[in-house]
Amino acid sequence: MKDIKPSNKPVRDTKKFTPKFNYADRLVLSQELKDKIKSEGLVFRFLNKLELQQNQGYHRSHWTAYRVQGEDIAKFGALPDGSFVRGDLVLGVRTTEVNQAHKDYLAERNLAYKGYNKKKAQEMREDIRRKGLGDHVAVDDSDDFDKDESED
Repeated sequence: MKDIKPSNKPVRDTKKFTPKFNYADRLVLSQELKDKIKSEGLVFRFLNKLELQQNQGYHRSHWTAYRVQGEDIAKFGALPDGSFVRGDLVLGVRTTEVNQAHKDYLAERNLAYKGYNKKKAQEMREDIRRKGLGDHVAVDDSDDFDKDESED
């Protein structure tokens, strides 16, 4: 075994190992395929193939496996059945209407959670005042408790 010789170079001058293969590249779709999916009124994402198989193709957020047919199989590099599989992921799609409805639902749910916190904070302030516990301390009525602390 050869002795390792110390280097006189500073750490910033030594070469870092960079892999030649970027694993994120496996999930990149051609722009032509993206345009085809968009023109069909669909949005896409990759889904867990095993989970989709276990649930007989049902996804709780209404995603389905995307398949192409005919000449498009060879054109876009799909599997013989027309699906796009990358490792344990499969390309899934859903309509833009369903996608927007899901986004709206998530935004509404988020607002409900924030509203619940404000309502509970107001109830706590009223309880403090009613019980006379806040006489010696000023109870802040501002609703800035949900602001990000980094804004201070």
